[in-house]
Amino acid sequence: MMTTADPNPASLMTRLGRRGRAAIGVLLAAIFFLAINIWAEISLPNQRLDTTAEQLYTLTTGTKDVLASIDEPVTLRLVRSRSLDGLGPQTVKHAQRVAEMLDLYRRLANGKLRIETVNVDPFSAAEDLAEAARISSQTNTAGARFYLGLIGTNSTDGFETIDRLSPTRARFLEYDLSRLIHDLATPRKPVVGVLGELPIFGDRTRGLKAFTVLEGIRGFFEIRPIMGKVSAIDDDIDIIMLAQAVTLDPQTLYAIDQFVMRGGAILAFVDPLSEALPRPPDGAAINRNAVPTISPLLWHWGAAVSATHVAADRQAAIKVSVTQNGRQVVTDYVAWGEYSDRRLAATETITGNLRRLQLRSSGIISATGNPALTIHPLISTSADSMRLAISAIEPVPNPIQLLADFKATGAPLVLAARLSGIVTSAYPDGPPAEIADPQIRGRHRATASSPLAMVLVADSDLLSDQTWLETRADGGKVPFANNADFVINALDQLSGGAKMMDLRGRGVGERRLTVLDDRNRQAETASRAREAEFSQAIDQLRSKIESRTSSRRGGAMSVEDALEIETLRSEILTLRQQLRARQFDVQKQVRDLTKQIQAANIWAVPLSLGVILLVLTTWRWLGRRRALKLTGTAVQTDGRPV
Repeated sequence: MMTTADPNPASLMTRLGRRGRAAIGVLLAAIFFLAINIWAEISLPNQRLDTTAEQLYTLTTGTKDVLASIDEPVTLRLVRSRSLDGLGPQTVKHAQRVAEMLDLYRRLANGKLRIETVNVDPFSAAEDLAEAARISSQTNTAGARFYLGLIGTNSTDGFETIDRLSPTRARFLEYDLSRLIHDLATPRKPVVGVLGELPIFGDRTRGLKAFTVLEGIRGFFEIRPIMGKVSAIDDDIDIIMLAQAVTLDPQTLYAIDQFVMRGGAILAFVDPLSEALPRPPDGAAINRNAVPTISPLLWHWGAAVSATHVAADRQAAIKVSVTQNGRQVVTDYVAWGEYSDRRLAATETITGNLRRLQLRSSGIISATGNPALTIHPLISTSADSMRLAISAIEPVPNPIQLLADFKATGAPLVLAARLSGIVTSAYPDGPPAEIADPQIRGRHRATASSPLAMVLVADSDLLSDQTWLETRADGGKVPFANNADFVINALDQLSGGAKMMDLRGRGVGERRLTVLDDRNRQAETASRAREAEFSQAIDQLRSKIESRTSSRRGGAMSVEDALEIETLRSEILTLRQQLRARQFDVQKQVRDLTKQIQAANIWAVPLSLGVILLVLTTWRWLGRRRALKLTGTAVQTDGRPV
């Protein structure tokens, strides 16, 4: 006898029963989950949900612009040892983040970026490649060598490397990768035009040597002096470096304004009192203040440098030797400052990895209220600082009196800053009357073609050798501050234009369990106090033993003395056992607390979701039970109708 299948799906689901329906529901959910992931992989390849606190995997607009500007294919080879375990978990974690970032870059580059991984084994061809590319090897305590670097090439002969991808630069990983790609995509060496009265190129007529900082700049940039009156800045100049431009005629000032309007970058050293400017041979007074000449542009864009005051910082003050009452005295000179990494912006690529900068009689940067301009401080004083009138230190300062009269204002002062934002020309009605050239007048721009890319430093003395170099007896020079690194970092970031200026460092690395850290400190403090008590008691017992022993030297020791010494030694052993037990208990408490906090961090989310699911299930069950009761349907103990 033949039977036909029941076409009614409702009756089919009824026959399957509750367990069958549940199994089918789980299977359908799994299929749906897989289908959603496959669809997302195909349809949304570049979409990511970044839930990290610092948005570590969310690329900035600047990086996206760099990737979009790639015309010819760029290849990046990640050179790494197969296993980095010998360098510790921090390096392993950093290498994983590098690989993930490179993959994200590849996804966003629309096929113009190729990523390859070169696994380096000892004595292999890959190791020869790493050595030939000058990828720095790292050595652990056992003497084993490891590699973690990056080689970049373009379709022509462009070749760039990051010789060592170190966890110490983890916060600047995005900048380093984007910088490398930018340099490969635009291989031309950036041109820096230098303009100003500071004798940075030296002066043979006066026997002045070129500043040492110039040697470092030449290694990365083409340097071009800008002399005399300038009606227009050459189109191939990427950055203008204003080195204490004390005198600027209207034509040159307008040329700088229009250079910015067409997207040019500016590194300006604007000092209200430049001590690096040499005095004329006849000893005549000279103008050392570059603020008034550039102020018309700065004020219009939204920034200002004080022309009458310098910053004085009591915490950063440099010690100098002065003569007082006929004798030499060493005192703090508050107008000169040595600024450690605590006073340097840690999240800015220009200053993030610097340790120390020295400045002399630096000016003060402030905002003038233009909402379009954003000032990002790079170097700041401590709160123990004040505004010091230039008249108090010019022509001859009295460091002792300055320190005696010092009164802190309680607020930090900005000495160097990065400026960004959409700005307009300081000449809205066109070129000044002095410019009659119709071509220049016809090319006038009233609004900048791209956001402002400018680094403003209210000090020019940091460029001088005397500020950051020590001359040895053999004539060699040793840097004691990172002044040259600061200048090169600033030019490096500016050479990328506006798209590179907003690439900042991010807080990465190990995220601390602050509760655990606090408890550890409390436990350690209590433990150290208790250990001190035990140690003091042990020392007292040892002193008693030494006293008993020394009093009997040269003579026989009585039985009573021997017994007392033995008793004292037994007490010392007991105290030492108690001390070890105390230390073990403290360590056990810390371990137990660590496990509890780690367990709470790991299980908090799933347990919370489980509780929410249980509450929702119970609420639904109770609602269904109430509904069946209201309709008069008998229900079983599990809530199902009879």
